[in-house]
Amino acid sequence: MKIIILVLTYDDGGGYSIMDKCVKSTWGNVSYNGIDVFYYYSRLLDGEEYIVDNNNIICNGSESYHTIGFKTIKSFKYLINKDFDFLLRTNSSSVIHIDNLIEYLKNKPRHKFYSGAPIPYHTNDLNMDFATGSGYILSKDLVEYVVNNENKWDHHYP
Repeated sequence: MKIIILVLTYDDGGGYSIMDKCVKSTWGNVSYNGIDVFYYYSRLLDGEEYIVDNNNIICNGSESYHTIGFKTIKSFKYLINKDFDFLLRTNSSSVIHIDNLIEYLKNKPRHKFYSGAPIPYHTNDLNMDFATGSGYILSKDLVEYVVNNENKWDHHYP
């Protein structure tokens, strides 16, 4: 089983954030066979949709709560060419217990798999549950689905 952990973080203007540095020096620095950790940020780039520096995916755009969806899709576009079964998208404020993640996923289906802790989101025109950014898991086919249907992503909602 191969797992990608995609960590949402941000460029604080002087480099990568303190949260990013904490992850990279703790659980994100642990070596597991079949686990790859990537970090994604936004920065204004000259024309490229994204650039990759080691395991950092730097997406073209400004850093903002409102641009998270755009940079998530750009990161998915890069990662879709990687070999993996599952992608865990999490935040830099999360702590991931890798052994528990592996144990949780070992018998899960490799297709049409979605997992996350649902939280309610209610507005006047929308009533739904969605998985919080602290972590959700997608099988590779669902990551491909997001990339192939990026125009359907409504960036007005979390």
